Amino acid sequence: MSDAEDFDSSKLDELKEYKDEHNQDLRFSIVEIYLIESKKLIHQLKNAKDSNTISQAAHSLKSSTASIGGTALSNIFEKLETQALADSEKAALTKEVDLHFLKLENSLKHYLKNSG
Repeated sequence: MSDAEDFDSSKLDELKEYKDEHNQDLRFSIVEIYLIESKKLIHQLKNAKDSNTISQAAHSLKSSTASIGGTALSNIFEKLETQALADSEKAALTKEVDLHFLKLENSLKHYLKNSG
């Protein structure tokens, strides 16, 4: 999968004109919060012992990741949310999560660096 499929910058481009409470570009705040909260939820997802906890964490991650343009990663979270997975399948998908999250994090940082 290409980087273009991993990150759709148009989602954040839509917010270009908006400012946060400190009159800073809102995209920086959104990305910062996304990265912090997603790392917590991914940790919770990986350590979950029951399908309900996996589904809830994956649902939150799917939605927030899609809203910032993380298309490929959001699709992985959708699989984790909707499918009852054997431990081996969960392990394989969480490895994909790690790979795609790192790619998305790098893409977001690059995007913001070039937006400022």
